[in-house]
Amino acid sequence: MFFPIDRDIRSGVDILIGTPGRIQDLINRGTLDLSQLSHVVLDEVDRMLDMGFADSVDEILQQRYTEGEFLGFVCYG
Repeated sequence: MFFPIDRDIRSGVDILIGTPGRIQDLINRGTLDLSQLSHVVLDEVDRMLDMGFADSVDEILQQRYTEGEFLGFVCYG
C-alpha cells in the first residue's frame, strides 16, 4: 500500500520524527532506509523503555548502529 508519506520520505528528509511503531512500519515497508543516518535522537527514551518499547527501540537502532555506538540521554527537571 502506498501512502503520501512514502513519497515524501523517499524524496529525502533532513529530520523525521515518529513513534517507534511508526518508524518500524516505515522500515518494514521499505520506505525508510537508515543506512545513511548520522544521528538518532530519542526523546524520553527511558519512558519508551518503561512502557515496553525496548524491542522496538532496539530494532530501530540495529538498522544503523552497532554495539557501543549509541548514547541515550535523559533530562530530569
